[in-house]
Amino acid sequence: MRFPHPGGGFGFGAIVTDVMAGLAFIIGLVIVVGLIVVLVRFLLIATKAAEIYVAKNSGGAIAPPSTTTPVVPANAASTTVVTEPIPAAPASPASPASPTSTKQVPRTRTPKLPPSV
Repeated sequence: MRFPHPGGGFGFGAIVTDVMAGLAFIIGLVIVVGLIVVLVRFLLIATKAAEIYVAKNSGGAIAPPSTTTPVVPANAASTTVVTEPIPAAPASPASPASPTSTKQVPRTRTPKLPPSV
């Protein structure tokens, strides 16, 4: 069923508006398809870049997440845990109070007063 177009009839104005509507639809469809193509391309490139980054900075192959549960021995209650004492940390060469410290001391700030007239 056709609806009346501007001018109140089904003549030349109807054909012109149908052509304009068709062109608007095609332009909109091209824009939507273009956006989808750009989005998919961006996601593919970003995924590849992330893989390269991880491979470069992780020092080796990426281990897949473990899906197995840890195995607990049957006699877990009777196992003994041997702990060794943790050695003391060596003394740091520069203490925070020494003058050769690279830590910066915050400066005191003077409050700013409005300009006098």
